[in-house]
Amino acid sequence: MIDILLEDTKTATTLEQLTEMQRLFKPYGQDKPKLLPIVNEDCAVRGITKVYFKNLTSKKVISESKRIASLELWAPDIAGIKVKKKTTKKKTTKKSTKKSKSKKSKSKSPAKDSRNTSRGKKAARAAVK
Repeated sequence: MIDILLEDTKTATTLEQLTEMQRLFKPYGQDKPKLLPIVNEDCAVRGITKVYFKNLTSKKVISESKRIASLELWAPDIAGIKVKKKTTKKKTTKKSTKKSKSKKSKSKSPAKDSRNTSRGKKAARAAVK
């Protein structure tokens, strides 16, 4: 969101400036949103070079003859973030005839818990890939 302070000038009032801003981003007869280039330091850091115009709102400052216009833009894609779909593989498992019993921990203190976490780490690595 970008806030812009508008003041009355000799050539245009704040309402005329607001109408002119609206027409810059959305001309008469435009149905579909257009992808607009943006030059901004904060956007450049995030890898955003083009945006869509979303909304333009304004508030009148009662104590003075000023108006604050808020320009809202949407980035089409967030740079650097890609989603991968997880592929599932069917595994054949053999049923063992022995039943495994859970073993009690020798120490009851959570600080001395020494469970094997390798299976969980493998699952986490597989999910990240």
